[in-house]
Amino acid sequence: MTNDSERGPEVYGSWANAWDQGTRAGASEVPSPVLASHNMSSTKRLPSKGAIRSCFEESTCQKWRDDKGEPIEAHGAGLMKDPVGGRWYWYGESRKTQNLTSHGVNCYSSDSLAGPWRREGSVAFASGKEIQSGSADPYPQVLRQNMIRLKGAHPRGPYVVERPKVLFNAKTKKYVMWFHLDSHDYKYRRVGVATADLPQGPFTFVHAIQPDGIPSLDMSLWVDVDGQAYFVRSCDNLYTGISRLTDDYLDSTGLLSKGPKMEGYALFRLPNGTLYMLSSHQTGWNPNPLMLYRANGPDLSDPQWQDLGNPTRHVESFNTQPTYVVPYTTKKNETYFMYMADNWIHAGPGRLIDASYVWLPIKFDGAHVFIDKLYSWDMEDPWKNAWNHDERPVFG
Repeated sequence: MTNDSERGPEVYGSWANAWDQGTRAGASEVPSPVLASHNMSSTKRLPSKGAIRSCFEESTCQKWRDDKGEPIEAHGAGLMKDPVGGRWYWYGESRKTQNLTSHGVNCYSSDSLAGPWRREGSVAFASGKEIQSGSADPYPQVLRQNMIRLKGAHPRGPYVVERPKVLFNAKTKKYVMWFHLDSHDYKYRRVGVATADLPQGPFTFVHAIQPDGIPSLDMSLWVDVDGQAYFVRSCDNLYTGISRLTDDYLDSTGLLSKGPKMEGYALFRLPNGTLYMLSSHQTGWNPNPLMLYRANGPDLSDPQWQDLGNPTRHVESFNTQPTYVVPYTTKKNETYFMYMADNWIHAGPGRLIDASYVWLPIKFDGAHVFIDKLYSWDMEDPWKNAWNHDERPVFG
């Protein structure tokens, strides 16, 4: 397998993850004057080759960039293809700075998963004083700290805002965001819910809840092929809980089932109907062996999860933690699923502040399931440079 990371820099031509053109990992980011003074996204498009270059380790990692050359900050991501406009939206956490006042939800949009990605955001920028003091993210966001307003006896902000996921509700015609909402010491353990009329926001904070009365941490949303929406989360870091959402997607309807202790959830269903869930162990920001589960039960009230092992066959899963799985259809009309993950602390000397991304194709081959470490791969021909699996162990 060729290591394309050794080929050196290139102009922004392989979309979001084009090689960094002068900013070393860990260095402070200075937004372009255009982006800092205007929120209107440029219509300029950079050429896309559909090539993905993931960030596995500091020695080869470079920042992923948007269509203006600015660093993409969208961690713990959720991806949504807008059923109204057909455009892709990538929602994620802002930079993982120690000062939580900068923490919020960022949004990028693209006509294709192959990019290039355009940053979206609210017209309400942080003040110049906040930016100069380093207490606020200078970039536009679709949900800022000052938009989160809790009523009653709640901890005072700023708050932890993690793993945002957005669904479109066909009944209310609203875009509904759920995210892990917590205090700085992770004792609050709630979900924040916000809504918007457009996928690019801005989102209006609705409420903070403990779904089904259970403390909630790492979480995700998922919509099944029948249109039913589900909430999956780590319940007080003791077990996995799955619940259906209400018709308006603003709350949950009761605990459907319990599963093993894990986090970093990503559910997906194959065309043959088989339901899978990728997840990780609970080791903080440090990577660990992935877990792939298959549901053998009739539905999510009794999923009967079967642990199929680690599809990466790597003890630290290439320094990744899962955040989402989405389907991609090639120009030949062939569809496969893509593993989307964060590399939290191995992408640069700044550790969390240098967090970056790993996107890899998932290969189902009979009883085999593989996620290979591909430094560069073509979205139209994902396994062109993959390892030979002939002698790899069967699992599943």
